[in-house]
Amino acid sequence: MQHLTAPARGVDHARSAMKRVAAVLALVTIATAAMADEAAVRRLIQSRVGAEVRIEAIERVPGSGLYEVTVRGPDGPQLFYVDERARVIVVGQVLDGATGLNFTEERLRKLNAIDWARLVALGRKLGASSTPTWFVETGERYSGAISLEDTRRFLDAASRAKGAK
Repeated sequence: MQHLTAPARGVDHARSAMKRVAAVLALVTIATAAMADEAAVRRLIQSRVGAEVRIEAIERVPGSGLYEVTVRGPDGPQLFYVDERARVIVVGQVLDGATGLNFTEERLRKLNAIDWARLVALGRKLGASSTPTWFVETGERYSGAISLEDTRRFLDAASRAKGAK
C-alpha cells in the first residue's frame, strides 16, 4: 500500500476539485444552450403567429429533437413543432415511428380535457340547483340526477362521436 505525502494528497485534492468545477461548468453550459434554444423557438413562433396569440408552453418531445409549442388563440389550443435550431416549423401530426403513438393527438386530448370537479364546483358556487337536462346532437335527451362519473362517461362518449364525424 502506497502512502501519500502531504503535498501529493494536496495535489490529488486540487485535481478532484478542478474536475468537479469542470463538471458543474459543463452542466451550466448545457442548460444555457437549452434555454437559448427555447428562446429561439419562442421568437420564431411568436413572429409567425402574431402578438394576439399567446404561447402557453414550450416542451421537448422526448427522443425527437423537436420542441412542442402550445399556443392559445381565439380557436383554442394549437400545437406546432419546431426543430432544435429553430429553423423548421412542423404544422400537423407528429407520430412515434416505432410505437405509432400520435404525440399530437395525445397532447391535444390533455389540453382539451374538461376538469369536471372544477366545473361542478363552479356550478355549486353559482347556485345551480336544478335538475340537469342533456341534449345531444343525435337528438337524444337525458334528464335527472346523474352521478359525476356517469356524466363524465356520457359527455366523453358524445365528444368522441362528434369528433368521428
